[in-house]
Amino acid sequence: DWSSDVCSSDLQQGVKNIRAENAAEYNAGMDVLRQDKTPLSVAPIEQAINNALSIKKYEGFDKNPELQKTRNGIIQALKEFKSAQIPTDLQRLQGIPQRNDLNTIAGFDALKQRINTMADYLEPRTDETRMVSSVANAIKDEIAKQSDEIGRAHV
Repeated sequence: DWSSDVCSSDLQQGVKNIRAENAAEYNAGMDVLRQDKTPLSVAPIEQAINNALSIKKYEGFDKNPELQKTRNGIIQALKEFKSAQIPTDLQRLQGIPQRNDLNTIAGFDALKQRINTMADYLEPRTDETRMVSSVANAIKDEIAKQSDEIGRAHV
């Protein structure tokens, strides 16, 4: 039936439009925040990630071993995030003391986005997607909390 194809393509286009509008609003708001280079503390982010990684674990016992691949992906993202801040040997020789300070609103947002992309390859409404969402939301909440504290300190 051709009418269902038309409805389906209209629906898909509508979803694309909504996503584009949401992305534009998000980017407009984040552009202001990305300018703030005030360092944030990575310790609460790590703690939030560790809390989220304990989903489906009891006293160290993994109740769903299928989650280990997702846990490993999140842990790898955090390791890469932290190692991206260490200068390379070449940068040290060039006198560049630090490659990049990612402990900022923009840096933590990049980590959140990296972790969110993991959900793109997972089935919806599974323990894996809940874990990824939990980690991403924990990072988002910590960004908000720390940026609010910075804002209050500058007032």
